[in-house]
Amino acid sequence: MIWTFIYHGNHSRHEAMKGVSKHPIEKWFAENNSEGGGGVSVSMTKCGKNEPEIEIEGSGIIGVDYESKFESACRARDKAIEGASTEELHTAIIKGIASIESYLAHRVDVWNRSLAAHTQLTDGKGTKVSFEEKIKVWVPTMSGGARLNLSGAMWADFIFLQAIRDNDAVHAKGFAQGASFSDLASVLNRFKTGIADFLLQLHVIFSEPVPRVVIRARFFPEVYVPKKTK
Repeated sequence: MIWTFIYHGNHSRHEAMKGVSKHPIEKWFAENNSEGGGGVSVSMTKCGKNEPEIEIEGSGIIGVDYESKFESACRARDKAIEGASTEELHTAIIKGIASIESYLAHRVDVWNRSLAAHTQLTDGKGTKVSFEEKIKVWVPTMSGGARLNLSGAMWADFIFLQAIRDNDAVHAKGFAQGASFSDLASVLNRFKTGIADFLLQLHVIFSEPVPRVVIRARFFPEVYVPKKTK
């Protein structure tokens, strides 16, 4: 988790950390105990220009859409663990998948505004594009050829969670719902591979700093059920 923060995290030295070997970083931390404060500034850049996506006057709050959705998913995940709640689990899955979809929309917006966009990527009523096609075709187009690894646990767990969203969470087909504690724990553990790691890998492909909440979710402790409550 620490190395992911260093190499891919959303911090002020993100660009400087690309490609740096671990030894000089370890040496620096050994020689410099971090105790200081310091300030942080954040901006959203698209196509090389600082463009405010939203502005408010007076007291309020501004959040990045996909990151806000992911934070909501993590809060629901925690409530699902605390209360063994399938409803909160469903919320975590719905919000988590929505955050991935929102991030892709953000990258499409960046692409369509860029000079490199040899073709405009559109998804609407007249030109409906499936999520899978966006992952398999649009991502390599926008990234210059880089692709997600769809042969491992990340994609398999995403498809599993997507099926829960479609069949149980959004379009519930039964009057009652339930799950054993072991099944609930198993699904919760797929959140960090099928959603958190998915979002993290997309950031890496596009060389975009990864929000800390995504990294922490990717390395979230394993959820388990004590033997006496199974």
